[in-house]
Amino acid sequence: MAHLMRWRVVLATMLLAVTMPSAAATDDRLRIGIKGDIASLDPHVLNETLTLGVLSNVMEGLVRHDADLKLRPGLATRWETLSPLHWRFHLRKGVRFHDGTPFTASDVLFTFERARKPRSQMRSRIPDGARIIAVDAHTVDVHLEKPNPILPANWESLLIMSRPWAERHGLTDPGAVPQSAPDLPANGTGPYQVISHRTGQVTHFERHAMWWGAARGLATRVDLFTLANAQTRTAALLSGQVDLIVPAPVQDLARISATDGFKTVTGAELRTIFLNMDQMREELAGAPAGTANPFMDRRVRQAVYHAIDIDMIRRKVMLGLSAPATSLVSPLLLPGIGDIERARHDPQRARQLLRDAGYENGFDVDMDCPNNRYVNDEQICLAIVQMLARIDIRIHLNAQPKALFFKKVLSGGSYDSAFKLLGWTPATLDAWNVLDNVARCRDDKGNGARFNLGGYCNGEVERLTALALGEGDPARRSAMMVQAFRLIHEDAGFIPLHQQTLAWAMSDRLDASVRADNQIKFDALRLRPAARQSATAPSGEVTGAAPRIR
Repeated sequence: MAHLMRWRVVLATMLLAVTMPSAAATDDRLRIGIKGDIASLDPHVLNETLTLGVLSNVMEGLVRHDADLKLRPGLATRWETLSPLHWRFHLRKGVRFHDGTPFTASDVLFTFERARKPRSQMRSRIPDGARIIAVDAHTVDVHLEKPNPILPANWESLLIMSRPWAERHGLTDPGAVPQSAPDLPANGTGPYQVISHRTGQVTHFERHAMWWGAARGLATRVDLFTLANAQTRTAALLSGQVDLIVPAPVQDLARISATDGFKTVTGAELRTIFLNMDQMREELAGAPAGTANPFMDRRVRQAVYHAIDIDMIRRKVMLGLSAPATSLVSPLLLPGIGDIERARHDPQRARQLLRDAGYENGFDVDMDCPNNRYVNDEQICLAIVQMLARIDIRIHLNAQPKALFFKKVLSGGSYDSAFKLLGWTPATLDAWNVLDNVARCRDDKGNGARFNLGGYCNGEVERLTALALGEGDPARRSAMMVQAFRLIHEDAGFIPLHQQTLAWAMSDRLDASVRADNQIKFDALRLRPAARQSATAPSGEVTGAAPRIR
């Protein structure tokens, strides 16, 4: 087996070498291989951590989180509450977009207007009924209908666009121009600018010399390659074609660490991976017309929960690099959530629940799963297929790249999925974000909790979520949210799996630490100067002149 694995790595390296032209790697150039791809250069099209995290190197929000996840000034230097319903944001002066356009309050108003449009997935970041007003060129007021003590935390990844540039290019609506169009190079104010982009292949960035912040990183150019295959990512790193891979395949961590010149780093992530079941349609999605939806019955959902052997997934699939979850939120964000206990692995109990629900012979159901979004996502789904087969739930697995997966399961695809694997990291680093986006009620058009893909709805959860938002006492607020998550647990509205452990692997010349929010901040990566050998670029190298911001 070891001999076969070595040949696979050699073959993967050879394939990379023969398909791409040779290019010399320089001391100020950083190459990164990632599992997924950048879904869009439009910052309001997809509310997805990887895409927004990479774009945050190019475009910026009013606030940011530092490496310790503390809220810091971004394009707003400070903010204040003039009353519980009235916030004021003071904008940073002297900032310019990459095309030279000055940053003003007009750009903030435009961005918020754009983010509220129907095709935007960032609408939930702006409270319903909020009015945003420009006081002057560098001051913005926000008037709310209800108190919102965590308002600024929503806006790190609500990335600001230039109004004049967007209007000049006809980009006033999200997704108005295909992302591959040369006139959409993500004009921002951040430390790096996009110089070329090929979806699913490679994106090239250059440091923006006029950035308002301190130039902390050494890399003047960053090349971000999509290397979906785990063996290919490892081969690209060990052959010197990339300096960093994110994530590093868990099965390769020991080998990489034992290889001279390379190292690995790991850290807990705030993202929770969970199973989502359709609880809105009376008929089962993907089944013949007239087939009743078994997930409408809580006993069926509980049966699925009892059938999951989370310890086996942790040991065999995640190789120990995961923490079994009891709810949709990490205990790092809501400590009281640890009082909720997982449903135990009990196949006999699961079969009895199915019999009680009228499914003595089980049933067939389609399951959607991404294969390049989360750590070992397809392998997790395959393990679940086997576990559910033992209680006669026969899964027809549809594993596909995340672009196709999200197109099918999100509101744009009319939530066309009966059963799926999903993950969620609260962008605000607050547990309320999970309730608001994932667990509140919604209608069939997505109004409400737009990312509640299964349509779970509990009136008491809805009430507690609303109360928690306006509660000023931290202890009372936390207790409300814990109770809401407890009700979700009793309903088996979702089936939590784990918080995955993040693993990066890199050249030992690179200093990097894993952030719990899974953000890749280029200017925080330190590449120590040293003589480097020429290396062949991995798949996706772009040659020739690159398009520029216009």
